[in-house]
Amino acid sequence: MARNVPERIKTKGGHSPRARIHAAWSPIGQKMRRTTMLRGLAAVVAVMLVIGLAADAYAQSFFDSLPSIQGLDSAAFAGDTLITDNTGKVVLADVGNQGDHRLAVKLKDISPVAIQATVAIEDRGFYTNPGFDLSGIIRAAFDNIRSGHIVGGGSTITQQLAKQQFLTPDQTVSRKIKEVALAYELSQTYSKDQIMELYLNKSFYGSQSYGIEAAAESYFQVPASKLDLAQAAMLAGLPQAPTEWNPVLHPDAAKLRQTEVLQAMVRANFISQDELDKAAAEKLVYHAPTNSYKAPHFVDYVLAELRQLGFQPGIQQLNVKTTLDWERQQMGQQVVNSNLDRNLYRDRNGQLSSGLVAIQPTTGDIMVMVGSPNYNADAGQINYTTIPRNMGSSMKPYTYGAVINARAATVDTPVFDGPSPLIYKDAYSTTKFYNYDGKSHGVLPLKKAMGK
Repeated sequence: MARNVPERIKTKGGHSPRARIHAAWSPIGQKMRRTTMLRGLAAVVAVMLVIGLAADAYAQSFFDSLPSIQGLDSAAFAGDTLITDNTGKVVLADVGNQGDHRLAVKLKDISPVAIQATVAIEDRGFYTNPGFDLSGIIRAAFDNIRSGHIVGGGSTITQQLAKQQFLTPDQTVSRKIKEVALAYELSQTYSKDQIMELYLNKSFYGSQSYGIEAAAESYFQVPASKLDLAQAAMLAGLPQAPTEWNPVLHPDAAKLRQTEVLQAMVRANFISQDELDKAAAEKLVYHAPTNSYKAPHFVDYVLAELRQLGFQPGIQQLNVKTTLDWERQQMGQQVVNSNLDRNLYRDRNGQLSSGLVAIQPTTGDIMVMVGSPNYNADAGQINYTTIPRNMGSSMKPYTYGAVINARAATVDTPVFDGPSPLIYKDAYSTTKFYNYDGKSHGVLPLKKAMGK
């Protein structure tokens, strides 16, 4: 029986039309789908390969840029920083391993409670983390995002060591990434005890004391091996803010910080609540560091500037020639002392103090800086030349004199005296300027405005 075969479809030109659409389940449709998928997959793989190669190259370049962490030794930290006057001949300070400002010791020569206090307040997971704390970094990142700027870094003890030893104090994401990478390398290269020893010998505890041994000798006149719980908790709280929590300068703030450390030790199960209570009740006797520096307030000022610029005075070997005129500095010290002596009758409670600073007006060079009459006295480390104070009318002879000298006005030129207060705002603060009587006086001749 003959089969009925349908007639083939022909185009006008006599050719069979090409199929434009194939069902997905048809062999041709399945082949086209596989081809499309393979092409897409190949494109994704190619992009990932390019990204991977670029990331690998960047990572290699990044790690190659990191400093070597090999050969770290606490004994090698010491290095003199020499600070001289403007001639380079008078040595104002020799900061470093020639004095008691840094005394490197082995971990076995540090009181165990000092180590526990440091771990409790700085990095509770120190003995188990890989050099960094991911949860701490994430928390710090959220805090930074909320504040709009970098306010904290969630740094572990190992990260702090990496920052102190290898990096600048810049608050940048790049520096933070390097800090974490170096901390991980340190954790893989050195034991936890080695890292702890390096950290305790590296940290700054205020009062020109680098390392816990120098701090123990300075504040308590005992070696680090003899620190008791109360003393250890006090010192462990200092590295994060050595000036603000300095027990000699700010005993109340230091006491609060000591309590924070003791509470952290209880939470870490290092001590009991009873031990906390006994340590908190212990009355500590602090010893203000004696200082053999010449112009010690100025030296402190220079050291702070060096740290702000990323240097490590007392650690790095530096020769720093300053603007100070040593002969004039001695004259300035005599002026401050004699001024205090003349006014002792007013100083019934021993609270009177003064300071003096002389600046070269054409260059801004500090020629003389006397922060207080006696640096080694109680509160003598306070630098009164850097404390913001209302200058009152003391600037009038300079400002009015400059105007008259420039022939911009005469003593009879009318000026507007007001408003009072005059409010000045900048990016950092708001300042109010008042007339002596707190009132505005309208238009006055310049000679009368000087008296307001």
